[in-house]
Amino acid sequence: MKPRPRRRTAAPAPVAPATRYLVLWWHLQKLYVGLFENDTEATLHAAARNGVVVELIGPVFSIGAIEDYWRRDDQGRPMPGEWRTSRAPAVA
Repeated sequence: MKPRPRRRTAAPAPVAPATRYLVLWWHLQKLYVGLFENDTEATLHAAARNGVVVELIGPVFSIGAIEDYWRRDDQGRPMPGEWRTSRAPAVA
């Protein structure tokens, strides 16, 4: 019996790592935080609020505490940032 010729299969295309955009801005001395999947939406939010855009690249990432050292509670500890998200659900 004649052996079958081996089929060549194309190598899987490299998958680009996921990119998310963390936007930080202050309003009335309060820190706000937004996480966006779309760079255009993140840029628009940052531009409208004089904010900062942080590009997060990778298949998995996590965000710990985001603390505002300008605002403090009665014991002097920094207050947490207020989260805002895009209209699209974001996985963090």
